[in-house]
Amino acid sequence: MSGSVIGSALKQRLLDSPTIGVIGLGYVGLPLAVAFGESGATVIGVDLDAKRTAAVASGTSVTEDIASERVSTLVASDRLRVSSDVWPLKDADAVIICVPTPLGKSRQPDISYIERATEDLARVLRPGQLIVLKSTT
Repeated sequence: MSGSVIGSALKQRLLDSPTIGVIGLGYVGLPLAVAFGESGATVIGVDLDAKRTAAVASGTSVTEDIASERVSTLVASDRLRVSSDVWPLKDADAVIICVPTPLGKSRQPDISYIERATEDLARVLRPGQLIVLKSTT
């Protein structure tokens, strides 16, 4: 399949009924996941923190910017699915990486979280997916 055909197919899926993956359900990722879910997209949220994934999967917000009612509504309607593994992202049309990039002692960004997320994601990538890095660095 040519690049333009793949791009056209992705564009149509994103317009019709997108499935959006979000890696990292912290103060950036969870609000983004909720916004996509409330817009009508199906969202697959992935986070390695077991407490965080359990909380979100039970409908509880893990950030003060997002009310738990919003999260629970999306979880109950199956608009927001949560996993601690990247395998469900194989079904996503677009994946947004929202992992931390803290500064180290030398004030250089620690990109190990980004590296881990991209290495994990590489195992499930398929042609026609859009991957976006949302980072503060």
